[in-house]
Amino acid sequence: MTTPEAEQGGAERPAPQSAPRPEERSERSEGRSEELSEGRPQEQPHERPEERLERAVRAAEQALIEYEIAVESFRVEVENFSRLHHQRLGPVYARLEELDAQILAAKADLSGDPEDRRRADEARARLLPCPASRN
Repeated sequence: MTTPEAEQGGAERPAPQSAPRPEERSERSEGRSEELSEGRPQEQPHERPEERLERAVRAAEQALIEYEIAVESFRVEVENFSRLHHQRLGPVYARLEELDAQILAAKADLSGDPEDRRRADEARARLLPCPASRN
């Protein structure tokens, strides 16, 4: 669900997942073939309870891995969107703040009110870069 702009901007992409090992593939296929349409494992008459629980734990672990991958992918997409949003709209917001400061300065000049002058000075100060701190 990556936008073309995010892909062009050199945004980070999640690392490709390695192919599952053969034993993982067999475990996954085992778990899927033993499920009914409702998603419950089939009961086998000679199966021990421990085996059933082990199979359930494997299925839960696999689901957790898939959800973790989905969460990480979503996190990357949100970061890409945030970066793109800042690149595109950051200058617009800066210009709006500059215009607000100019409006407040003009209002203060016309009214002569000290409170208006204070607001205009505060708005202008927000536009100026913060001084570098000395360590």
